[in-house]
Amino acid sequence: MLILIENVFRDSPSRRKIVEGLFNMGISVRAGRFWIGSIEIPTTEIAKAFNVNRRTVYETIRQIESNHVMAKIMASVFSEVDCTQIAPLIGNEVIEIDVATGLFQKVFTEFSNFICSKSISVTEMLSKTDGKRKSFIRIIVRNPLQDQEIEELANIKGVLKIRVTRPDLDSPSYLCKVCEVIVCPNKVSSPLQQVSPETVRI
Repeated sequence: MLILIENVFRDSPSRRKIVEGLFNMGISVRAGRFWIGSIEIPTTEIAKAFNVNRRTVYETIRQIESNHVMAKIMASVFSEVDCTQIAPLIGNEVIEIDVATGLFQKVFTEFSNFICSKSISVTEMLSKTDGKRKSFIRIIVRNPLQDQEIEELANIKGVLKIRVTRPDLDSPSYLCKVCEVIVCPNKVSSPLQQVSPETVRI
């Protein structure tokens, strides 16, 4: 998708920056206006966010809507929840893998096989590649991986770098300590461990 944006806006770096930003943040362009879901974003705020004047923003809208393919794509953009900042706060681990150009399919296949062979509980997974730029795979796992398992992933041909964000269970920001929910798979310890299955009522 970014290749298409580069092609359409190749003569205007400032407009390309805006469109790439809108696309990556899930902000759609419909009927000359900006939207996150059903919430409209003022043009002034878009201009502030990208450090451009409103004229540049309006020119970007016109160029988007003058290209049928680009207009259809930007009208269909949708924002999804990103839990990577939340996950460590509830005891989950985030693993981000940078993948070398041209090796995404190989890395993705081996990575998937690794997850299956280890029976790792994955709560969220996101991967992106356009065949041109650096690609990535990002997962959130319920239980932190061992250092040896991280090393196995790092040894997959095509893996450039691995970033691991682990939960700090002793941190005041660890939310499971103060959360009122009792029956929850994210909690390190649960009263369920102390109650027989026959007495549990959900």
